[in-house]
Amino acid sequence: MKKLFLIVSLFWFSSSGCTYLANRGNDALDIFHIKATFGPGILGSVRMTQGLTAGLGILPHVQKFGIKGRGIGHWEEYRGEAGAIVMGIPISFYYVKDVRKRFVSGNHYLQEDLENPKPELYRVYPLLGMAWWPLVSSTPREREDIAKLANSNPLQADRRVTEVGATAHLLVFGLDVSVDLLEIFDFILGWTTLDFQGDDYGSQIKIHKKKEAGEEETLEDLQAKR
Repeated sequence: MKKLFLIVSLFWFSSSGCTYLANRGNDALDIFHIKATFGPGILGSVRMTQGLTAGLGILPHVQKFGIKGRGIGHWEEYRGEAGAIVMGIPISFYYVKDVRKRFVSGNHYLQEDLENPKPELYRVYPLLGMAWWPLVSSTPREREDIAKLANSNPLQADRRVTEVGATAHLLVFGLDVSVDLLEIFDFILGWTTLDFQGDDYGSQIKIHKKKEAGEEETLEDLQAKR
């Protein structure tokens, strides 16, 4: 009986232990964003979270290779930046930013991150009192949704809120390096099995099951209406 208990315990520990270590490895990857850029252009930017950022330059069409959290691979990018923001308020009268990305190859984490619906926007943000007001948008869908425009993030969900880093690209080559402060916190908490970001395997399975349950309920509702 003791041998059976020991075997079962070892099997449970080995399987759960592998998942635990895999989750810690993924949490560690989430901290870092390291990309090399190849292509024409010139651009420099620094950011100490989204509340303190500055950039100037344009990359009309570059190839990016590297890691974006746990996403690893290659994508194409167009980027233009001009202006600065301090404490969420522009110190220059306008802050202009335009970013477009296209997945080329890599793992599913990178593909999901790049292909999830994120508006490719061009906006000019003058300071009116203490509020942002977008004046220009490149996509008809966004132009039609005035409420969404008014509440949109001036940094376009391009980089994470707690990201700290810098970008430098000169003529044909550049580097884009940053760390995510929130992911450092999540990595530390993860060792206690707390999943602050909800991105461990167990949390993702629960989310997936909830989504499936919601879809099934919706289908049942539709069938009942018929």
